[in-house]
Amino acid sequence: MADKVVWYEILGKNGDNLQKFYGGLFGWQFNNEAMPGYGMTDEKDTGIGGGVGTAPDGTIWSIFYVGVDDIDATIEKVTSNGGLIVMPKMTVPDGPTLAVFTDPEGNKVGLVQNQEM
Repeated sequence: MADKVVWYEILGKNGDNLQKFYGGLFGWQFNNEAMPGYGMTDEKDTGIGGGVGTAPDGTIWSIFYVGVDDIDATIEKVTSNGGLIVMPKMTVPDGPTLAVFTDPEGNKVGLVQNQEM
């Protein structure tokens, strides 16, 4: 079975403005209780769960995350197929294990260990 897209993020300098924009545009509602400045959507409303908010360093980016069964093996596949790891594997406190890579054209894609989202 193929790995699936399981999460998205849209980050920028002003998360409140981004949430207002995407809420007004698509009717998305955001829950900011877990992380102030980072609103999470419900997958029942948006198709997959995701977050829109303020990037800690103000970097503007959007990314999707693919759920994988073995993040270490997938990281090896990334590099053996010409990709570059730009955010090494890390575990979010009380959250999932993540990594981010760029493909050979420079697009950023996230990985998340399955069963952790």
